[in-house]
Amino acid sequence: MVRPAGLAVGSADSPKNPKKMGTDHSPARRVGTVIEIAGQPFFPRIIQHNGEPFELLRDLGFNTVQLSSAPTDQQLISANDAGVWLVCPPPASLGIVPLGDAHDRIIAWSLGNRRRGPDFALGQQLRDQILQHDIRNGRPVVAEVQDGYQAWGGMLDAAIVGTSPQVVGFDVQGYGRWVDQARLALGDRIPVWADVPGEYPVELVRQIMAMAGRVPPLPMDPQTLELLAFQAIANGARGIRVTSRSRLDANDPQTRLRALTLRWLNHRLAATESWVASGVIIGHDDEMDGGTRVSALKNSRGQLLIAQRHSNQPFPVPGDSPVQTIRLPDRWSSVSDQAWHVTDEGLVPLAGRYHIGETEIQLDQAPWSSLVVVTQDPALVARINEQLNRLALRGMIDLRRELTSQWLAILQLVTEQMETEGRNTSEIHGAVTDAVNLLRQAEANAQSSAPALATFPLDQADQRLAMARQRLFRIARQPFSAHTSSPLLQHAATLPEHWVLATGLASQNRTWDPNGLAGGDFENLQHMLNAGWENARPADTSLVTEVALTASDRFDGEFALRLAARHAAAHPGLAEAPPLQITSAPVFVRANKLVRIHGWVRIPQPITSTVHGLTIYDSLGGRDLAVCCQQSAEWQEVTLYRAAGEDSEVRVRIVLEGYGEAFVDEMTVQTIDLPAGPVASATAPSTRLKK
Repeated sequence: MVRPAGLAVGSADSPKNPKKMGTDHSPARRVGTVIEIAGQPFFPRIIQHNGEPFELLRDLGFNTVQLSSAPTDQQLISANDAGVWLVCPPPASLGIVPLGDAHDRIIAWSLGNRRRGPDFALGQQLRDQILQHDIRNGRPVVAEVQDGYQAWGGMLDAAIVGTSPQVVGFDVQGYGRWVDQARLALGDRIPVWADVPGEYPVELVRQIMAMAGRVPPLPMDPQTLELLAFQAIANGARGIRVTSRSRLDANDPQTRLRALTLRWLNHRLAATESWVASGVIIGHDDEMDGGTRVSALKNSRGQLLIAQRHSNQPFPVPGDSPVQTIRLPDRWSSVSDQAWHVTDEGLVPLAGRYHIGETEIQLDQAPWSSLVVVTQDPALVARINEQLNRLALRGMIDLRRELTSQWLAILQLVTEQMETEGRNTSEIHGAVTDAVNLLRQAEANAQSSAPALATFPLDQADQRLAMARQRLFRIARQPFSAHTSSPLLQHAATLPEHWVLATGLASQNRTWDPNGLAGGDFENLQHMLNAGWENARPADTSLVTEVALTASDRFDGEFALRLAARHAAAHPGLAEAPPLQITSAPVFVRANKLVRIHGWVRIPQPITSTVHGLTIYDSLGGRDLAVCCQQSAEWQEVTLYRAAGEDSEVRVRIVLEGYGEAFVDEMTVQTIDLPAGPVASATAPSTRLKK
């Protein structure tokens, strides 16, 4: 594989020794909702650090590194040499030793991750100490905020927000709405940096190990990362943080694939820099045919249109929409502006058809996600081309070919494993075969005198592989309700293990153990309290909440559980914290048991001030594996499958995430022995990834 040169560090590339500016002001500062470095708007592309050399992270396209602890002297020197910026906590010597000019590579002091309302007082105290002892005036202070948005938004200079895309029932197409709500809840006065997951949650990995006996490689597909990043940008994010808990410099196939994916993502993000750093949102258009959403951002030099399409399949996945000609309405630009399509080879001019009040821009052979720049400024076009050309066309084509080849290898192995289990994969096999032929065509074009011709078959090959994933999920998930959470149904690579487990349980011809959850039928309040059910709500006097057993709306028996919450304000915005959290009585579960948590939910009207509605999760899988329930006129079934690797006490949590009412009934917890010995028998996909 060709190792490309590093991508642009950002619009605020600066000298390696910013301390020579000769001022007591920090090189980085906040101006409204914009972070500036040396007076220029800055788009932070952040990666969480796990010990990798800063030069490697720079070469992957990151311009900012987040440290979990204060930097060492050597790290400060290395960051300066690599030309990357740092986000980190202040040193333990804060208050004893001043924060001197040696820290000029730090663009923001971090008050920590997963900060909530109760953490605010300590956060305020730490911020005051930083401001008192930092010799550089105006250096931003940042934290990852999970609730208590109003208070944190009034104290921070930037906030990191995010929500897990693994939550079952949460439409990833709605991630942008979440970012928008969080931005407004923080007061819309500071920049918001949005999370994009570089890895699946550790809770999911643990559950797969407990359930299947092994964990195959679980790479994040590029299309999902692109969807989340662009949705965040289209809804006001000023920066992107890739969450990461594993090193990116290991030489195993899974790590190399993850590094390739992040390099490709940063290359795509480079073209958006001018608008992310300092642009404004000027509109969205959701009314186009074919499931296309167009978002428009504007700065003083032009507009950026972000177009993403999703299919109408029962289980859509990002990227499964066909490569085809599309027409984008542009109601926000001047009729004299020129439109440019952002491609692997740079900006390609597009033809426009002018109508009264808008321009229609045609994109031929457009993939599912497209960027269009609309401008009259040749300097902007030249700058974007310069940024894109940091990775030469052949280098970009080689990178994409490698990514497509790796995902082809994964899907080929999954298909073989499915066939071993006797599953019909003819549709999937056809899509994978198409991808093989298209990849061969792309490889031939890449070696020709016109390597740009490789882009179209690569787009098509990626679409066929996304379609193969979509069909894999459709086959595996169809027997279950829409609100079924099983660790083995969350990634294409674990679907063979899902079928092995299902076959093993069916062949044993055994039944589930009796329900072990006391009070889950919601028939007797005193019985629930005696068994250990708990009700928690935030100490907010503006909230009115109710938890009661009701006979007016039930699934079975005489009563059901009703949860209701409202806010005194007419338009409260994003809920500062979940208004109600119900925790079940404990259920003791022996090791090596498969656990089935089952219940029924009805939500008559949408839950407001949240994108999550009502969530249900358990102590084995945690919040990252929750089921998200939205409005439903009828009772909807909810099922969570979990594995207990050791003797455990299992509790179920029912969370009303916003304002409204929801009904829950007939909640049960049952167990069954996991099949003896390793569940999975097929070769792990890691052996088939290319070296």
